[in-house]
Amino acid sequence: MKLEPAINAYLHYRKNGWSESTVKNDRKVLKKLHTHTGNILLTRLTPEVMDEFLRSKPMNPGNPGTYNLYFSSLRNFFKWCRQRKHLPIDHDPLVGQRIKPKQEIPKFRVPLEEFPALLDAARTRRDRMMIAVGLFLMVRESEARTITLGDINLSERTISVWIHKTKQHDLMPISPELDAE
Repeated sequence: MKLEPAINAYLHYRKNGWSESTVKNDRKVLKKLHTHTGNILLTRLTPEVMDEFLRSKPMNPGNPGTYNLYFSSLRNFFKWCRQRKHLPIDHDPLVGQRIKPKQEIPKFRVPLEEFPALLDAARTRRDRMMIAVGLFLMVRESEARTITLGDINLSERTISVWIHKTKQHDLMPISPELDAE
């Protein structure tokens, strides 16, 4: 089987059950591979060809996390090709390749004793409320933005938050500190 029909079949397969962003990333990486190699037979994708591709400029975004995401897409594609018998079971074009180590970047955390000063720095009541939601519920900005009045149950002291990553609601307690705000 040639690369282009294999990519198309794989992306069609991935549309059922994987998120849109995952499929979009797969498409992006596999397009780079197709551009680099042309529409060659899958069996001609040797470790040497993949070594050259993985060293190419399109595959080196400068960020190890992005490279690892790209690498994961390739690994999943070749695994699928072997499972569907488009490649021999022992044909691994990525043999000897590894993900790049990511440098741990220390996360900025607001110390507990600085919560009051951060809340007091808000210019409006709405801003203070959003800071309080972030501090006391510890939700992502996108999740905080989607909270509506209907999500708040004051009698049960809970807030239903839509977690975008898991696509589920999470019932969170309103702490005394958040309640005060």
